[in-house]
Amino acid sequence: MFPIKLQSDSSAFYDALSEEYIKVFLKKKKYHDAVDNLIRGNEDYSSWLNVLDIGSGDGRRIISLFPNQKCKLHSVENSGAMVALLRKSSRITRVIHRDFCSLDSRDFSIRYDVILMQWNVLGHLTNISEAFSLASQTVKVGGHFIFDFNNPLNYKHYGMSSMLRNLLKLNLPLSKGSLKFKISHGNSFTETNFYSVRHISKLLEFNGFKLNKIVYLDYITGTFESRYRGQAFIDAIKI
Repeated sequence: MFPIKLQSDSSAFYDALSEEYIKVFLKKKKYHDAVDNLIRGNEDYSSWLNVLDIGSGDGRRIISLFPNQKCKLHSVENSGAMVALLRKSSRITRVIHRDFCSLDSRDFSIRYDVILMQWNVLGHLTNISEAFSLASQTVKVGGHFIFDFNNPLNYKHYGMSSMLRNLLKLNLPLSKGSLKFKISHGNSFTETNFYSVRHISKLLEFNGFKLNKIVYLDYITGTFESRYRGQAFIDAIKI
């Protein structure tokens, strides 16, 4: 029997996942395509030349999303195996092998037009408050902070009983707007956080962002859904 690995910062989990990452990613291809289309459809998309991607995986997605050779692509990734894949690409000109929450603004020499955290990277942050504070310091005024994340109130994907249980827990004072769950791949396990949209909205406002867009997407088909039937996509602007 193989040992079970539980890594709270998720690096060991994604090291184990790296060889099969694209296969796992493609299982949600329609959802990812819908998220990417929302990003491409942003009114400022064509002006984004300095891009910071947090939790880039193998890098294929960010390269596909920004084919313009003038775009400067930077990545922060805490999985050593994923970092090795990212550094094979000449398009990604800087790869920082760290937990984003362990960095500060002095680790970045430029201010970015857009910061991305795609496919529930939000749920793997070791400290969401520090992450949002750092995002606020490293994006330009008028720049965008865009991310999608698991919606704990998505009964269509997680089931009605889970949604009701999550709703009850989120209303407890000790929850502080977040819930913690274990996820697995093969013999590796990690923990992921689920946050209420209300909690995320308050954190954004506290860190000098205004909400530009909130939509909900079906986790399989990528079609637009209601608040209780989809995963959350948020586009915020630094003010």
